Amino acid sequence: MPSAATVWPFSECEAHPGDVLAAHLERVAERAAGSIAPGARPEIAAIAFVAGLFHDLGKATPWFQRYLRGSGPRSALSHHGELGALLAWWYSAELDWPL
Repeated sequence: MPSAATVWPFSECEAHPGDVLAAHLERVAERAAGSIAPGARPEIAAIAFVAGLFHDLGKATPWFQRYLRGSGPRSALSHHGELGALLAWWYSAELDWPL
């Protein structure tokens, strides 16, 4: 069992047991972009892709990984949604998209 100080490389983080986080984020991003109606502005599919790509990034924290792997408690530090939303908002604000 990893120690309390263990930090996993991003490539080893999981979204769910046995589901590598990077692959999960890519799948969700592709599905989100693909769910946009044909004929919609391309920016809409790009926004959906970014939202899907960032939605679970908070799962890469050591607190969430310890919780997921059963070596840490569920706590305010193991929450993941807020961080993913904040990072998606920040990244999207940096893009030069037409309005």
